[in-house]
Amino acid sequence: ALRVIIALVLSALADAPVHDRPGEYLRDRHWDVRHLDLDLRIDPPAGEVSGTATHTVTPLGRRSQWLQFDQVGLDIMRVQVDGQTVDNYRTTDETLRIPMPAEGMSHEVAVTYSATPINGMHFRGPSRGDRSIEAFTQGEDDDNRYWFPGWDFPSDKFTVSTELTVPSELTALAVGELKGKTEIGTGWTQWSYALEQPITNYLVTVAIGEYTETEVADGVLVYTPEGVSADDARWALGKVSDMIPWVTEWTGGIAHPYPLYRQVVTQNFLYGAMENPTLVTFHDRYVVAEDDPRPWRSEDVVMHELAHQWFGNLVTTYGWSDMWLNEGFATLLAYDWMHERYGEAYAAEDAFGKRRSALRDTRPMAARAHTRVGSSEHTDQYVQGATVLRWVRDYIGKQAFDQGVHQYLMRHSGEYVSSEDLRRALEETGGRDLTWLFDQFVHGEGHPTLTTSWEHEEGVLTIKATTNEDWDFPLEVAIGTADGVLMRSVWIGDDGAQLTVDMEEPPDWVVVDPHAYTLATIESEQPTGAWVAALGADDPWIQMAAITQLSEDSGGEVVEPLVAIIDSEAHPVFRAAAVEVLGKLGTASATAALLGLLEDESAPIREAAIDALGTVPTTPQVTEALLRAARYERDDRASASAMAR
Repeated sequence: ALRVIIALVLSALADAPVHDRPGEYLRDRHWDVRHLDLDLRIDPPAGEVSGTATHTVTPLGRRSQWLQFDQVGLDIMRVQVDGQTVDNYRTTDETLRIPMPAEGMSHEVAVTYSATPINGMHFRGPSRGDRSIEAFTQGEDDDNRYWFPGWDFPSDKFTVSTELTVPSELTALAVGELKGKTEIGTGWTQWSYALEQPITNYLVTVAIGEYTETEVADGVLVYTPEGVSADDARWALGKVSDMIPWVTEWTGGIAHPYPLYRQVVTQNFLYGAMENPTLVTFHDRYVVAEDDPRPWRSEDVVMHELAHQWFGNLVTTYGWSDMWLNEGFATLLAYDWMHERYGEAYAAEDAFGKRRSALRDTRPMAARAHTRVGSSEHTDQYVQGATVLRWVRDYIGKQAFDQGVHQYLMRHSGEYVSSEDLRRALEETGGRDLTWLFDQFVHGEGHPTLTTSWEHEEGVLTIKATTNEDWDFPLEVAIGTADGVLMRSVWIGDDGAQLTVDMEEPPDWVVVDPHAYTLATIESEQPTGAWVAALGADDPWIQMAAITQLSEDSGGEVVEPLVAIIDSEAHPVFRAAAVEVLGKLGTASATAALLGLLEDESAPIREAAIDALGTVPTTPQVTEALLRAARYERDDRASASAMAR
């Protein structure tokens, strides 16, 4: 009797419903999807999709009697397994459960259905206030279930073939290479695509619209809808043809994993862009003209999506908890590209800005499996992920980091990864233990607050650092002297740290963590004169570190060096950071400087000045200046900022 009970329990466990909680570490998977074929008719004006999704599946582990797919709002009309109609399938509001044969190692499961999707597939057209008719999809995180049934979780990969029947006046795009185009009846055309490289479910996508095709380079294409300049799209998105060999070199010689690279611009895409292999989707706001006052603003997004072809598509995380591996690397590669293209000042502002954003959220970036803390929500996996990667690159050295990343990609190409896979690869090539970094800043909650101060007595500089709780991490310190900059490092432990340096004269300034590696809120105490000296340093990283430490209490002495930075030849995003600090100061001299910047020739600086004037004490002069800017400002973004004040 006991054996019977145990057998029943095991059977029940094997056939238990697959739970799908946001942020859960890894779903149980009883069937392996090997191939997906979508044969669909899509009617964008009607907002409808219908057809058949056929999955080729094989059993995993203890054979389950049921195959479960995700689906929401699909009208299931027929289910077939190996060509035989199945009547006893079950549906809930979110699932489709299909009884499976007791024997056989490969089965074809065909689901015929129709839907008017409320998510996942999005329709545009004049009746909705858009310029032209269009339909496109967005799968990540788990919205593809709204337009086809499938395993809507990252932990499975499969090849894809797609047949799309659409109105003949429209172009149909899907992942993979175009295999054929056939007229089907009156006014309808079938487009056939196939992707031989396995991908995960959220990367399956289609786009249908009145597109103009522009070839940028061999195998690099851009598609634009009505109302979007094909020339501007070629300029803004076409840089990817130079980026592809750059990423190949960055990864140590790993070539672009897919047969071609297409970028489709859509009307009012849900997000900025999406990295679907062979068919990257972009919001139309990222098509910027060459003479745009902010021509760089789409470039990092183009690189981010390209980087995902290696980090996220070629190598994919098991579940959502480790998505920082995808987003962190894509953000890092975009940072490195922009650093190389636009210089140190741009990179410094970007690095400090990313760290500032990461510190706003105290949740774990990658919660460990089966822990209650932060299991359903995560901190910003983009900026904290990139900051962690910059930090470890500095800690083990660039050469070891590059070797470790190359090993990580090669070892797991076409497969799945977790945070531990990256940690092991970097420890093997770098020879240093990284558990302190991963335990605290990848899997752990919160961030330290680091308070520093210094004093100089009898030829000795003493730098003291304390943290709010028990933390362990390395810290870089820059010391400005008449003979140049001294770089020192110290390990912060439970009791903080103390660093001593023999120096006959007091330092000009001391800057803690000058390259924004440390995921900590830093509160540095030193005389105002030292901050003034740091602002005048011939190093944008030191200047940026000083800018981040200034506040309304910094005093009027810092206005002049801030204005000097604003008047420099540095990149506008760096200069704009100094403009923002003038607004924090709010003094009469800072306000006067901001008013003068409303006539600056750089639109980003005028926009930053308008934003900063919105934070200073209101005076008739400030009010009049903002009203005048709202009326006469020639830059759209700066004008909109003025009108919002």
